[in-house]
Amino acid sequence: MPKKSAKEIGIMLFSSSLAKGFSLLSKIVLTSILGFEAMSIFSLTNPLLVLIITLCSFSLPNVLSYLIAKKPYKSKKYVMTSFLLILLNGIFFTLILYFFAPFIAKNLLHNEDCLLSIRAICIFIPFICLSSLIKGYYLGNREVILTTSSQLFEEGSRLIFAYLFIGYLLKDSTSFNATLVIISMAVGEFFQTIYLVLFCSNKYYKNYKKILDLKNIEFKDTSKEMLKIATLMTGARLIGSFTYFLEPIIITSLLHNILSSSEIALSYSILNTYVMPLLLLPGFFSTTLSNYLLPNLSYELGKNRYKKARHLFLKVISLCSIIGLFFSFLFLFFGGDLLKILYHSSTGFKEIKLLALPFFVYYLETPFIATMNALGLNKEAFFSTLISSVARIILLLILTLPLKVFALCIATLISCIISLIFNGIYIVKFLFRNN
Repeated sequence: MPKKSAKEIGIMLFSSSLAKGFSLLSKIVLTSILGFEAMSIFSLTNPLLVLIITLCSFSLPNVLSYLIAKKPYKSKKYVMTSFLLILLNGIFFTLILYFFAPFIAKNLLHNEDCLLSIRAICIFIPFICLSSLIKGYYLGNREVILTTSSQLFEEGSRLIFAYLFIGYLLKDSTSFNATLVIISMAVGEFFQTIYLVLFCSNKYYKNYKKILDLKNIEFKDTSKEMLKIATLMTGARLIGSFTYFLEPIIITSLLHNILSSSEIALSYSILNTYVMPLLLLPGFFSTTLSNYLLPNLSYELGKNRYKKARHLFLKVISLCSIIGLFFSFLFLFFGGDLLKILYHSSTGFKEIKLLALPFFVYYLETPFIATMNALGLNKEAFFSTLISSVARIILLLILTLPLKVFALCIATLISCIISLIFNGIYIVKFLFRNN
């Protein structure tokens, strides 16, 4: 491994670890201050948040990163076009979300306490879209350390806001208190954006004025090029996000006659507050390495250096595998101790022990998807996501009544395995067998 790339990966993993530590602390602080009921309301609305982010961003940050890595001489056109597109998208979907919030809360989630949280998402959308776009620009220029270190500012500011200010904003309303989680996320995205703008190198300061010039951006032609790629990328992401959005709807609908709304919300929150966050904890390593993989792999493929591209892919997958196995065994033997240390509760210990080793496959999914995007296999990625998402929904429909909320864990794991198998076949075929 070259010294420069090894140093970059080391810095990225260290920064991501600190950022994840801040993230865990902020969740613990929020849970202790807001209470479990408020966090359960947030857990029900979180899948909708993910879906709206997917619709508003329309994969434009990833497209921007991909195209700048391939064609750096067209950076200005890509940046301004993606900014205008994401602005129009954000306005459109924010308005739809605001006016349809009562219907979603009452008829889909069967919990009217979710109304304020759903409308609070409208505050969060502009911040996440802007910060994602700026990160996409830097990643296209392979400034992976800058984007990774920005997570420290995001999570650190969320933690400070939660610790210092949330207590003063509390009300007797559980519905209102749940919105404070989303407001804290917006604060984090705001400070991350400030960091990305102020702490970049001097060469980017010189480029800002040129980039922000609207003359000669060729919006029509550039938008066609970007939207063609974005549509395929978003198709796969949208299916995954929409499936995630359907999860609480299916669970609340099927269990509505068996359990009360509060019991369903609490059970769903236990799974999403204790079990899944701990199992998915190593996923931030995979995400960090995937952010490194996508622009660098796109760059090597753009230069027709396929041997280096294959070596880069294997290096990232090996690192993800080592880290994933370490955490899987850690959760298997010390899952209960970790729950007590982090959350002062052993709730969910049995589920974690049962799923610790099988969930190893989850840590490989993100770099596989990044590789598919770098290879331009967006149609194939869409197909594999469609198959795995349909399987996930079918499993939820079959298993929810006998297994209750735990069916979500089984459905997530099996759909991940299906996605990994399909994407793995395509990667072997196009990256290793195809010269």
